[in-house]
Amino acid sequence: MKIAFFSKEGSCGATSSLAAISIAAVLSKKLRILTLENHWSESTIAECYFYENSTNIVRQGCVRYLEHGMLDNLVKHFAVMTNKRREGIMTVEVIEDSLYYMPQNAFSHDLFDYEFSCNMLPMLKILETSYPFLFIDTKNQTMSSKIILEEADFVVVQLPQNELLIEEIMKSYSTILNKSLFLISDYREHSSISIPHIMNEYQILPERLAILPHSVPFETAISEGSAINFIYSNYNCDESHVNYAFMKELKRTTELILCGTQLRECAIGGNKNEAKTNCYAF
Repeated sequence: MKIAFFSKEGSCGATSSLAAISIAAVLSKKLRILTLENHWSESTIAECYFYENSTNIVRQGCVRYLEHGMLDNLVKHFAVMTNKRREGIMTVEVIEDSLYYMPQNAFSHDLFDYEFSCNMLPMLKILETSYPFLFIDTKNQTMSSKIILEEADFVVVQLPQNELLIEEIMKSYSTILNKSLFLISDYREHSSISIPHIMNEYQILPERLAILPHSVPFETAISEGSAINFIYSNYNCDESHVNYAFMKELKRTTELILCGTQLRECAIGGNKNEAKTNCYAF
């Protein structure tokens, strides 16, 4: 199951949202997830998961999947290794037996973009044999983004609290909206672009729209590379806790995404009612 986290603007929080949701999905459903980017960036998903020193270890100790060409390297290692640790050659284990990350390398943006676009589809096909869920941080205006959005089973579209940008997204990406969840990260409750306004203006159903509220503690955890500890320690906090509102919406967003993927999968397979029953059982 390929889930693309798509942001038209670079500052909409797709990376931090992906990191938080991947951790919450592992906690709630014990899923096996691989996260990766389709673009080169100095700010990676890994920096949300790991403290600075451990991230440096990740960068130094991992095989770079573009070192000899992405596909050749992947095929070589997946063919040779047969035990549990085979994915450790090409990926980093973030949470034991559950959450993994495919590291980037020190290549330039243009070279990364070219290599990824050339080898993306066969690479994703290979990865899906080991990882039931692929979470792909998808940046706009890269060579591979259009194909990823077409090939993805489900898309999490980041919406800014900006009317003009929302209208542009709705018009420019109409072909993927039927398989999308709209997510507003860093949601500001007092903005004029509110949840009721967006639902009424664009006829979006409640189950197709989610938020992650503005949270200074979460922003701090992301900047310090301690998102895992933050979510683990606050996951079951009570209503009086300062992080309750954020965790409540994170859980809801995660459930909506997993329900959306089930509905998409069963709609293709012709068993949509069963998917709805499973979703309501969360």
